[in-house]
Amino acid sequence: MRFSIIIPAYNRAHLIGQTLNSLVNQSFDANLYEILVCDNNSTDNTKSVVCSLIKNDRKVKISYFEEKRQGVHYARNSTALKAKGSYLYFTDDDMIADSKMLEEFDKWIHKFPDLAVLGGKVLPKWECPPPYWLVQYFCDSTLSLTNNFLDVVICKTDPGIASCHQLIRRDVFIEAGGFRPEYTKDEWLGDGECGLNREISKLGYSFGSFSSALTQHVIPKERMTMKYICKRYKNQGQADAFTYFTDFKPTKLKLQFEHLKHLLISYLLKLKALFLVFSLRKSWRLALAKSAQNKGYSLYLLKLFRSEKLRRFSSQSSFLE
Repeated sequence: MRFSIIIPAYNRAHLIGQTLNSLVNQSFDANLYEILVCDNNSTDNTKSVVCSLIKNDRKVKISYFEEKRQGVHYARNSTALKAKGSYLYFTDDDMIADSKMLEEFDKWIHKFPDLAVLGGKVLPKWECPPPYWLVQYFCDSTLSLTNNFLDVVICKTDPGIASCHQLIRRDVFIEAGGFRPEYTKDEWLGDGECGLNREISKLGYSFGSFSSALTQHVIPKERMTMKYICKRYKNQGQADAFTYFTDFKPTKLKLQFEHLKHLLISYLLKLKALFLVFSLRKSWRLALAKSAQNKGYSLYLLKLFRSEKLRRFSSQSSFLE
């Protein structure tokens, strides 16, 4: 088996059908890849949508699994251990793959056989016209989109590959210890694919990003608000704090100092945003988002300072179970 496509699913029954259809109808040989859907406690009709496609489709093998531990990293990691492909392709249940996506990845693997991680271009599929400011300031990794305009990037560090469009050699994935936690039971606990990619880089493997390997990310109206953007930046701040702790293992005193420093920065950026509003400057949205990011960073460091259990959890080298 060449590729195993892994899709964590959670309450997107209205979208996962088009995700699966785009993956079933690839130009690549249907006998050389499989699709594995991992339902992470959905309360909608995700299961019936997936099982209906399994029953009706005979082109590609589709398997349905359930992961009762809430958290996307549990869904990804547990399903990866069931996969049979030499390469694991991770995507989400709100993506629409280009029909030649797997063919393109396969082409680049043959051209650069030493690559351990491959990514491509993620374009937006807006459910409604986006506001100007969203396109101007946040049409990037904030919405899990790529803004790298180079056709080919080969490097030893993560060029910005997101877990919604990420191909990883199975043996390297296991060696690196799988995806780190991120959003788990309504709480942010780690740095997700960034932590995994950082570990892969430490192991000496190479990354490649190719604009010809295309997919689309559905952006609903709910993600086109400053409330969502600030939440996204706050989560990023928490992920960055997890990365800081795992990389530097700071003392409790250092954690407290960094917590206070980033809390102060958060307040200053909020004041800057207010000043920009009164100055009729459109960039106030970016300042407000960065304020939320620093607040998230600060709050996560405070959690680490207070909880020995969280410090032990954050020090794990592998999250595969």
